Amino acid sequence: MILAVFPTSCPYADETVRSRDPKASCINRSVLFVVDSSHSIGSDLFREISLSLSHFVKHLCGDIQFGLLKFSTNAFLEFCFDCYSNSQRDELQTRITQTEYSGYSSFTGYATRCANSFMFDESNSCGNHEGRCVDIVFVTDGRSSDRRYINVCDQVECLHKNPLISDRLNVYVVNIGDTATDEAKCMTKYSKLRDGTPPIFHFKSINDLIIELNTVVRLIGQDQQKHRENASKLDYQCLDWFKEKA
Repeated sequence: MILAVFPTSCPYADETVRSRDPKASCINRSVLFVVDSSHSIGSDLFREISLSLSHFVKHLCGDIQFGLLKFSTNAFLEFCFDCYSNSQRDELQTRITQTEYSGYSSFTGYATRCANSFMFDESNSCGNHEGRCVDIVFVTDGRSSDRRYINVCDQVECLHKNPLISDRLNVYVVNIGDTATDEAKCMTKYSKLRDGTPPIFHFKSINDLIIELNTVVRLIGQDQQKHRENASKLDYQCLDWFKEKA
């Protein structure tokens, strides 16, 4: 489904920007993939990204709802948070691998606005985020063709003003290339790893992509484990696929 968002101002402009509450570690989560499908990615790499993300969902444990938004000159909602249950991980894997490449330009700011308006808005029934931590995983080369019109920095700030998710939100960027663009830095401005560095992970090869996605999976898994009363209930054997590939 093609998404369309017309207002240019942040609907939460009067709210305060909030970073994630360090105590807000959750077992239940909403994980949104925002995937660049522009011409600078190319069809072959996009196919590999889709395959790698399909393994991501299979090997991340817990009560997790997944959503996928791809973007080029438009934002496309591939599936919403409530489309697949935890018992439908195999079907979800297949659906991710069926995501088609688009081409054209990278409207990263527009995609971020669509994520805020359609995926994390109380007026839209795209999953229930109550009591869940929210992880947004951007996979992009960091280029933004719409920066003059919809600035991605402003849109990420708006996400962190959204009272529905702002105190439980983490943003990760899996960045193609070895240099973090200004856009990638903006995306992670309010998200930090334990050592204080921004959660930007670079890859230049398919093997690197698998390793960096593995890192994101483990960061989410460690966060789940931190506040679980009985950590043994979380079966970390489901991460073996990533361990073998890395």
